[in-house]
Amino acid sequence: MLYDLLVGVMMLLLIACSGVANLLLARGAVREKEIAVRAALGASRGQLVRQLLVENAVLAMVACAVGCVFEYFGMKVVAAAIPHKGASVGGEAVIGLDLMVLFFTLA
Repeated sequence: MLYDLLVGVMMLLLIACSGVANLLLARGAVREKEIAVRAALGASRGQLVRQLLVENAVLAMVACAVGCVFEYFGMKVVAAAIPHKGASVGGEAVIGLDLMVLFFTLA
């Protein structure tokens, strides 16, 4: 059951990442004139790249914070959805926040 959940989460992450990439490409196409004006006013290529990297890093940090909040509450929902019978369940079914997985996701 947990492997099926893992595959579902991976597919959801793949769909979300492709959607975000599409949105960033569309935003870049819209801002093409703005970047051309900045370059015409004397901004170097490094300054333009730095500005875009900072904007995307801030966007990624906000998305990461929102994702961590969703993960916290989603973990509680998944843990509540697992039926608890009288028998003890092995250690592999313990649901909790793993810091190594969190750091991998942040990277």
